[in-house]
Formats: sequence, structure tokens, C-alpha cells
Amino acid sequence: MKGKECLPVFVVCVVGVVGVVVAGLILCSCGSEGPPSECFTIAKAWWPAWDTFQIGVRRREKAESSFRTTFFQAEDYVTALEAFQRGEADAATLTIYEAILAASRGTPLKIVLLLDYTTGSDGIVAKNRIRSLLDLKGKRIGVQEGTIAHFTVLKALEKAGLDRTEVELVNLDLDALQQAFLHDQVDAAGIYEPYMSNLARQGGGHVVFSSLEIPRAICDVLFVKEALARDHPDVIDHWIRAWNDALNFKGSDTDTYLHALNLLNGTPVTDLKASFKGIFFTSLAENQRAFGKPDRSGYLLESLNEMQEFMLEQGIIEQRVPLEDSVDSGGIRRFLEQ
Repeated sequence: MKGKECLPVFVVCVVGVVGVVVAGLILCSCGSEGPPSECFTIAKAWWPAWDTFQIGVRRREKAESSFRTTFFQAEDYVTALEAFQRGEADAATLTIYEAILAASRGTPLKIVLLLDYTTGSDGIVAKNRIRSLLDLKGKRIGVQEGTIAHFTVLKALEKAGLDRTEVELVNLDLDALQQAFLHDQVDAAGIYEPYMSNLARQGGGHVVFSSLEIPRAICDVLFVKEALARDHPDVIDHWIRAWNDALNFKGSDTDTYLHALNLLNGTPVTDLKASFKGIFFTSLAENQRAFGKPDRSGYLLESLNEMQEFMLEQGIIEQRVPLEDSVDSGGIRRFLEQ
């Protein structure tokens, strides 16, 4: 949704360094005092790297008035993706799983930035009575179907040599999933941080499988509508610079950064620090390696292809998407060449 008055109802407005986030979602206008700004909307769910990106955008736009970005804050990945697909957002910070889903459903998009990949922050938390993946046979596993958590569960079953028919997958949204695990209504849950550690601590459980065992499989990206990438490369450049600013802020003033992140998503600082152990934040130099060069693709396309093949095998999507056409390294190249 582009224009001076892009006012999606479900938008969290963050002001200043990080600003104010209220319980529930509030209306935030793209309008501002001074010269008119172009307004764009990004759909997102809660995740430390995506929240870091949001902080970077807000900090940059406090000093630079050429653009105004609003954030459609969703409680889960499905809602954020649906907002993007309905045209209520110009872009989204989600995983490559959601990017492939959107493209397979006919939404033309471009992946323009790799924000992070997980090294343990996605996984399965199981009750302590379940000692290994094989012990999941015949058990109830709660998961929100159609999300990256669903992918993680299926990869774990594959690793254990278990067929999907040998377990009972229970489709639950994020809140119901947590309650089901805490009240012993499921034996395990496919989930991600910070919820994974919280459930293990509060629900008598432990992490039985994590993305540490599938390196670079779960990549988190910024993807945009194809028309935006074509018609507004300047806003792509703006967001890429904001990500670079955010990483500099994270590295140079860590305490202030952690406080800002805590104010934004409500996660205690100690839990944030713990979650960082399972997240690899990708610099712009790392993005260059991930996107590759015109004559040689990087590992991002490899990760996308591996994800797509798995989604095809599992019947999550019905046909292949031309992924090479969905990867746009133009913004990264422009940043590194400046």
C-alpha cells in the first residue's frame, strides 16, 4: 500500500530511538510535519532481527525525512504474510519459507536483503520424558501449519527417519500452541525463540531439535513487491542503509540497543542475549557472499532451492517458482559500490 495516507489498521508506530509500543495494535499515520514524504508499509512478526531492522528504520527516518515507513505488526508469521499478499504492505520481513509461499501463490516479489539465519533459534521443544527425536513416534506435536516452524518439524522428522503419519501434528496458532504445551495437551511443539526457551523452562521440557542441525536452511529476509523494486530502488537503498545503521548501533552501543529492543518487543534483556546465541545477524559484506555475483550465485539461492525442494516433497507447494528471478542483489551492490 503506497501513498501519502497508507493507514493500515494494524500498524505499530514507533517513534524516536524505539518509541512506544502498546498492548494491541494502533493506527499510525505516515504523515509528518515538514516536506511531504513517500510512505511505505512493511509487514512483520516479532523476531529479534526484524525488530532490530525496525529500530534501524526508525532511527534513520528520525534524521532523514525523504521516506516514512509504517510497520504492520502481526503476532505470527501467517498474519504478516497474509497482509503482504492482500496488498496491505509493500514489503515483509519473514523467512524464505514465507517468500516461497507468497511467490507460489502468485504474488510477484523480490528478495532484496538477508537479515539473518538461525543457528539454533528455531526448533522443537519436547517434554522431558521424550529423550530423542525417535521418541516422538506416536506423539502429539503442536505446530502452526504453513509456517517455518512447520518446516522445522518436518525436517526433524526427516532426520529421525519418521514419516508424518507416525506422529500426530496438531495445528495451533502461537498462543494456543504455548498453552497446549504448558497444560500437557501436546508432547512437543515446533516453535522459535524466545518462546522456545520459555516453554522449555516453564513447561518441563527441553529442546530436542534445533536449526543448529540444519545450518543456513532458515534464512530471514526482506522481500518486497516486484513493482516496488522496479519503480522505487531508492526506498530499497533506504532500507538497506537502515539495516547497516542498525547493525552499527547494535555493535557500538549495545546496552542502549538492548534497551530499545526490550521496549519494542517486551522480551527481557537476559532472554534477548540468550536468543542471540542462535541467530547470525548478516552484515552487508555477508549479504554480498549470500547474494553472490552476476556470474556466480551465493548461498542464499542454494538455501532457497533446498527449501523449495523440501516444500514440494512435502506437498506444501504444488509447483516450482523461478527463484533466480526472485533474488534481487541490486540494492546490495549499490550500497557496496558507493
